[in-house]
Amino acid sequence: MSDFKEGDVVRLKSGSPAFTIAWINQDRASVGATWFNEQAQKVEVQEVKISTLLKDED
Repeated sequence: MSDFKEGDVVRLKSGSPAFTIAWINQDRASVGATWFNEQAQKVEVQEVKISTLLKDED
């Protein structure tokens, strides 16, 4: 398992825009991912499984 921490910028392994990790669940199986939805002009939050993420290299 990767060493993710709050504030890390990540992407889905299958490809996606960048997300920022807002929180990590106690079981370390999922995180709260946030991003800015430009079309809706608001911040979005989604729970995402850690196994689907990679740290962003940009």
